[in-house]
Amino acid sequence: MYFESDNPHETVHRRVLYSNGIRVRADDVELPIGTLRFSTGHGDVRGLQIEVIDRLERTNADGSDSIHIATGGDELVADAAAVVAFGLDVVVLQDQDLTGRVIAGGGSGLRRREKLLAHVLEPARFISDSEIDGLRSFCDQLIALQRPYFESAMRAVRRIVDAVTLSSSDVALSYTLFVAALESLAKDWPAPEAPWSDYEPKKRKIVDAACEELDTTNRTKVQEAVLAIDRLALRRRFQGFVLDHLAPSFFRSEASDARDPIRAVDLPKALDFAYVVRSKTMHELRDLAPELRELPGHGETIWHDGKTVLSLEGLHRICQHVVRQYVERAPRGVDPEFNSSYRSAIPGIVRVRMAPEYWITGFDNFGTSEAPRVFSVLVESLRSTGAGESEGVIDMRTPIRRLGALLRNGSKPADRLALVASIVLWNGWVADELRITEFNETVESHAKLLEAATMYAYALWALGGSIEWSGADLESLAEQREADLKQQGKRLLELPVIFDAVLHLDLAQRASIGGNQERALVHLSKAVELLPGDPELIELESQTAAQGIMPPIDLRALILRTDRAAPQT
Repeated sequence: MYFESDNPHETVHRRVLYSNGIRVRADDVELPIGTLRFSTGHGDVRGLQIEVIDRLERTNADGSDSIHIATGGDELVADAAAVVAFGLDVVVLQDQDLTGRVIAGGGSGLRRREKLLAHVLEPARFISDSEIDGLRSFCDQLIALQRPYFESAMRAVRRIVDAVTLSSSDVALSYTLFVAALESLAKDWPAPEAPWSDYEPKKRKIVDAACEELDTTNRTKVQEAVLAIDRLALRRRFQGFVLDHLAPSFFRSEASDARDPIRAVDLPKALDFAYVVRSKTMHELRDLAPELRELPGHGETIWHDGKTVLSLEGLHRICQHVVRQYVERAPRGVDPEFNSSYRSAIPGIVRVRMAPEYWITGFDNFGTSEAPRVFSVLVESLRSTGAGESEGVIDMRTPIRRLGALLRNGSKPADRLALVASIVLWNGWVADELRITEFNETVESHAKLLEAATMYAYALWALGGSIEWSGADLESLAEQREADLKQQGKRLLELPVIFDAVLHLDLAQRASIGGNQERALVHLSKAVELLPGDPELIELESQTAAQGIMPPIDLRALILRTDRAAPQT
């Protein structure tokens, strides 16, 4: 749908899966998403070969050759297998032993129980031609969806397939996954309006009691406000979405073979109960009531605590029906936003931060927002050089000149500190022939920026500069830095992790010299937690607590250690 050329790379991926679904003939079953080949052997579980074609464009959007020829195929096969399992309502797994245990209703241990999903877990379940046609139609509808709806449907399908697989070993998790699959589709669905009489009785009584002295108009306003808030609740949204996606066939033809199917009048409360079960299972690790996990032959509904609720079987049928309705109704066609970025969704791509030496030397087309990043790279390059980890400082003359040009051309006051600090740091460390001198006059006019207590000025001090700050200045800096690290804003100044620890060690040392050992231990504790597991800092903290005074420590020497200095790249 999104390719701009019609001559893509094509790679065939073929896997052997295992399923309880059987066919009398071993003919190839051609689907829009691949080809199925059923085996004609014997047994409750049989091999099922699946073949999918991986297609990728040969060129990028700019016309250059793409480095992507094929994916590993695992994600593609797994998605195709999930669609087949959902579409045929059978088990399809890559592990033969696991498939056998699921079909048998669990292992042979103490937790073995009868199957709670009798139809989908039926051994050697015959698949008719009409079911194959239904799968083919479902695949056609699914892959025609606009991308966001396709992704939503696939997430729900995967969770439903997982729920079926877990139904024999962990009923509570299986029940939760069924509900979660529907909830994921309902995330943007508006909750339906309801009369005040339908509001939860316990809550309604509290509100009514509080409104007793109000006149009818104001009482109605309060009730409407409460209902409006209730419509924002995820539970109401979930319930409204499911009810809206039930076609008449759910209570008619599809219910004709069901045992104890849910009635329309019972369904709203049953859905509400299912959502509460999901919430308690996830947040409180509650187990299901015995009626929901120990009565496999009871049908789609169960009497529980005076209510008619959905069993695992009933919840499974709702999931099957609602997902199919969602796929049938969702918008189709090319999604404009995804059209230009589909390459970023290719499976198997892992994004990591590139080491700066691969890009920083020629970095010359950027704005002031990139200045903190340039400063960070420079600080780490100088630190690693001083520690003997690298042979020399990265050649950053190109980005430093760019920073100087930005400073000279009238940058915003808030951006100037990073520009000035980078140029001063570069010129203060490198050999004479590498220094950038054409901006000296401009830099000197902004030199006072480095006198304030900032992490830029502190980094300059840590690498050999000088500062004259009071303890109060340093305390304020440490508090602001801690807040910035917690917020992790887009323009956070990243420094080698040792720098933040040294800032607190500096404060600890000052506090200890001043006789405030309690405050020294507070800062030592923060230093340890900024450099977790560091043996030297842990020992320093222990000695200070035992001796009642902090042993002297060379902060700059600590910065030039060769371990635990920089973020992972």
